Formats: sequence, C-alpha cells, structure tokens
Amino acid sequence: MVKRACKNKNTFSHTFQKRRGMRFRPCIDLHQGKVKQIVGGSLSDDNEADLKTNFEADKPARWYADRYRRDRLTGGHVIQLGAGNAQAARDALKAW
Repeated sequence: MVKRACKNKNTFSHTFQKRRGMRFRPCIDLHQGKVKQIVGGSLSDDNEADLKTNFEADKPARWYADRYRRDRLTGGHVIQLGAGNAQAARDALKAW
C-alpha cells in the first residue's frame, strides 16, 4: 500500500494508489492539436490516410492537464505526434 499524505481522500489518484499500490502516470498525446489515442504503428509521416484513432477527445489538452493537477497526478508527460501541436502543448503545460 502506498502511504502518501493527501488532503482530499476522494481523488482518483488517492483511491487508485491505495487500492493498487501503483502510480498512474498521466499522459496527453497530441495530434493536430487535439488529444488523441492513436493505434500503435499507424502514425506515419508518409501516409496520413493510414492513421487509426481509438479515441479523440472533445476537450482541449489544457482541460486534462488541469484535471491531472487537481487530482495530484504527477510524473506525466505531453507527447506531440507530428506538427501542429505546439500551442496545445504550451496550453497544457501552463494549466499544470
């Protein structure tokens, strides 16, 4: 069991860590400025048509970064998959 001081014991982070004894590492994957989950191996510089997406968020990257901050999830990262992600990445980092 992870012993960690946490002001709000109802956060996802606290509950998950207590039950599982592990840490969730937040990740924000950006593609064309949007938060997406892309099927591994389908992203290519050569053929954008081959891209397969499992999930595309309706919320911006900064929303997820703010949520991770409020839930005290640390150790995360922002990944820019291709061009057109710089502003969304900066917004997410500012929100954290």
